Amino acid sequence: MKTKWYATTWVAILFLVIFYPLGLYLMWRYTKWNKIIKGVVTGLFAIITLSAIFGDHTPKTETKITKKPSQTQSVAKTETKPVEQKAAPAKVVETPKSAEVALQYEILSNDKTNQLRRITVYTSETSDDRVIKLNDKLLGENKDGITNLYIDYFNSKDAAKNYFAKQADDSISEAQKNEAYTHYIASMKYNTTTGYKELVKQGNTQVTLKKY
Repeated sequence: MKTKWYATTWVAILFLVIFYPLGLYLMWRYTKWNKIIKGVVTGLFAIITLSAIFGDHTPKTETKITKKPSQTQSVAKTETKPVEQKAAPAKVVETPKSAEVALQYEILSNDKTNQLRRITVYTSETSDDRVIKLNDKLLGENKDGITNLYIDYFNSKDAAKNYFAKQADDSISEAQKNEAYTHYIASMKYNTTTGYKELVKQGNTQVTLKKY
């Protein structure tokens, strides 16, 4: 049976161009296109139609200025000069100084026997200035009411644990003792009787960081 002329694909395409409502009908009724393609084509024409209907067609209103008839008596024209505005002075905004970074430390032990106090401290501070500042803080908090004060600073908690007992233990090798000593960064000896009050940096060469 011969296919009718209006049931062919090219006729559907033609009417999609010249009169798309009829073209859409012929496309869905007679073409063998995939339903997805038909849906996309239909959606495109729906968008075009809605855009045409709901587009911005607000007519622009023109305002005509009617001139009043000139009066017989001439009116003096007054020119108004624009008022000059003085720029406000720029405000100077002071940026606050950045907050000082808090000292990083942890007191591992704080033992007091009669007039003697020994404090073991773990700290991640590496600069001499920061260690001095930390020592000033701990010395001010713990020196009252005692004769001798020792503050030992370590950068390893494991090395700080029972450090002096391990150094006196003959069963521990010298290599282990030396390894622990590398983490012993500073010591404070404060004796009110002898007057010896110094913070000493430990290492191969001991250096006095501060005398009190």
